Amino acid sequence: MSDIIRRDPRAEWIARNRLHPLHAAMQPAQHSWMGPNGVIRKNPTASALSGPTG
Repeated sequence: MSDIIRRDPRAEWIARNRLHPLHAAMQPAQHSWMGPNGVIRKNPTASALSGPTG
């Protein structure tokens, strides 16, 4: 077995192409990130969609 991690050119292309239907699935979900002023921003829709109606 080789320890070399093979790259997937098709997956890299999908991650770069924002118009591709699978682009959102290739992106990691961000729940919080650092804003330009040093304030931690939060994604309210990341946890809001897990309710019984949504």
